[in-house]
Amino acid sequence: MKSVDDDQPAACTLEGGDQITRRERWVRLTEQALLAKTATEHGAQLRFRGGDAVLAELTELAALERECCAFARWNVDELDGEIRLQVETEPAKAPAVWALLDG
Repeated sequence: MKSVDDDQPAACTLEGGDQITRRERWVRLTEQALLAKTATEHGAQLRFRGGDAVLAELTELAALERECCAFARWNVDELDGEIRLQVETEPAKAPAVWALLDG
């Protein structure tokens, strides 16, 4: 696994209203399209139903998360008609990923 910058704190840098707005987008997306969420040793894997709107929103959210949660890698791909988000970090920081994606 490619290393993540160890100097990055295992925390989101968003604050206040920005954090609330981002959380609302994640909640909407997961309510509409989440198929499964699995914790992994290095973070989490989320599977969503396929579709252009889901792919566009997930791709944009992952790009935004790369900025404020730089301690993890946020990768989106399509596989077998589903869209997958793989969030990975160093094993010691995985609980921070689980907390961010819990909900």
